[in-house]
Amino acid sequence: MNSKQGTVVWLDDGQSRFPHYVFSGDTDVATGGFFSLTSAVANEIVIAKLSAEEFNAAATGLAAATARVNSALKRTDLRYITLLRVERPPAERGGSLQSFRASQGKAKYVYSTLSGNGEVLLVGEQSPEEYQASGGVIRRADA
Repeated sequence: MNSKQGTVVWLDDGQSRFPHYVFSGDTDVATGGFFSLTSAVANEIVIAKLSAEEFNAAATGLAAATARVNSALKRTDLRYITLLRVERPPAERGGSLQSFRASQGKAKYVYSTLSGNGEVLLVGEQSPEEYQASGGVIRRADA
């Protein structure tokens, strides 16, 4: 796969488990404009790039980009997953820097469901290579 660096995270709502691609880079410029879509029916992730108009339109641009990619690939199952919030335990006052860092590592990442009408938790992660070796598909949409 020829795409941006990132990690495949596994999300779970108690009834279903599905993958999501999280981009990583040294700066926002390295990953800016890229987004991932998750299939609602297969173990598949599609990576695409926003057009300039979509990028400038923020949330409505993501909806338009999702529709554009689904249409170009003649599909209806690709969904955009949103990071809703990160819940961190409160820092202990007067504690050491080491204990602060340890507590911050226990953050809970909450994402949107495939339907967009609920919340799911991050329950695991894999490298893209591990994901693909276990049968997952990552494809690039140049639509």
